[in-house]
Amino acid sequence: MNKSHLPCYYDILEGKSLIPLLDRERLNGKRFAASFWRKQQCIIMGDYKYWIWGGKEYLINIKTKEEITDLTIRDKLRSYLNKIYRVYIKKEKNYYKKTIEDLKSLGYLQ
Repeated sequence: MNKSHLPCYYDILEGKSLIPLLDRERLNGKRFAASFWRKQQCIIMGDYKYWIWGGKEYLINIKTKEEITDLTIRDKLRSYLNKIYRVYIKKEKNYYKKTIEDLKSLGYLQ
């Protein structure tokens, strides 16, 4: 991999690429992000944002801000979100425990 276009601190950044989880589907410059915070889970892929919060599911088109009712898109994003959770979050609990301990030792968390 040619890293010349990446920042000098690239090699010390924490995290793992989630792109292999996308079943070899190419993003072709589309945005992608996943977030798990407290009881909220969210995934953004391309122009769509899907999240679960308070026991409810939401799907919107980011550009138009309109709610989407397309079950195919919802199911696809839900599947990716579940896969990311199983492979990276649930499996790596000790990683996050260590991160939380580090943040507490630095005074960022109580």
